[in-house]
Parts: sequence; C-alpha cells; structure tokens
Amino acid sequence: RDLKYDLDRLVAIGQFGFDGLGVDIESTANPDVADRTRKLVTESRFLRGAFGDLPLVAIPVTPVIWEELNRSWWPNFPYRELVPFYDAWAPMAYWSYRTPASGWKDPYRYTYESVVRLRRLTGRPDLAVHPIGGEAAGLTGEDIFWMNAAMIDSGAIGGSIYDDASTAGPLWGPLALMHREIVK
Repeated sequence: RDLKYDLDRLVAIGQFGFDGLGVDIESTANPDVADRTRKLVTESRFLRGAFGDLPLVAIPVTPVIWEELNRSWWPNFPYRELVPFYDAWAPMAYWSYRTPASGWKDPYRYTYESVVRLRRLTGRPDLAVHPIGGEAAGLTGEDIFWMNAAMIDSGAIGGSIYDDASTAGPLWGPLALMHREIVK
C-alpha cells in the first residue's frame, strides 16, 4: 500500500551486502488491484536501477492460483512488465496447501504447471525459475521426488520447499535431489 515504506525497507535490505534480494509478491493489503500493480512495477523498476548488479528474484504466488484457483486475488498480474527487472523467479508453488479434491495436491503437476505457466505468461521460455514447493511439515520423501521430477521436466534451475524450520531430518536426503550445479 505504501510505496515509500516498501522501498525504504527493500533498499535497506539490499544495502546489507547479501548475494541477492528476493521480493515477496502476494499482499492484497491494497485492495485496488490497478494501484497495487502500478506500485509493484514502480518498485521493481526502482530496485533494478538502485541495485543494477545485485541479483533480484521475484517471489510471486504461482500462476496456478492466479489463473485458476483464485482469479480475483491479482487479476491481470503484470508478468511481462516485470521481466526486465528480475534475474530469476521463485513462484510459491505450495501444493501441500491444496486439497485432493482440487486436483492440485500433486507435487509433480503443481510444480510443473507453476514453471511452465510462468514462462508462458512472461513470454520467456528461458526464464530462470526456482519453484518453492509445499510446506515441509506435511511432506514426504516421495513428494520431494515428484517435485524434483517436475523441476527436471520443466527445466527449472532448482527448487526448494518452505521452510527450513519445519523441515524434518528424513527430508534432507531427498532434498539433495534438488541440488543443481551452476555453470558459468
């Protein structure tokens, strides 16, 4: 809702000297979607200008939600307008929050569709996408296996789950599947 407040905080974080800056894009605190969109694009443009060499990551809700499950959340999300400002995208592909009846509690389907739809909507088939999967507290090694398979099949650059505090020991082994070597 408050562009100056957001920018003051993001600039302060960006000045810490981290390796990159991720921008969480999900709030509906501003109910005016057009104003929210305008402020997001302005904020993204400013951050790219202020931190030209710092990798910036867009962390939006997955297009699966915005296209199918809750179209009123952020209609006409400005995917293509945001592409020039972000080096990578990390959609919140939390399939563990879905119900079996929805057809979206499948880690493979939800992850794969999150990556593919994001690339289609941005117009960038080469978009660097790192999906963030379900909430660790309810996941199994098999879930991680299928998420990783979807990441491979969709060409994702890597992936992760939410969050480290709720990731139990038995998941650490399967999570090693998500490791990707970065080739420069």
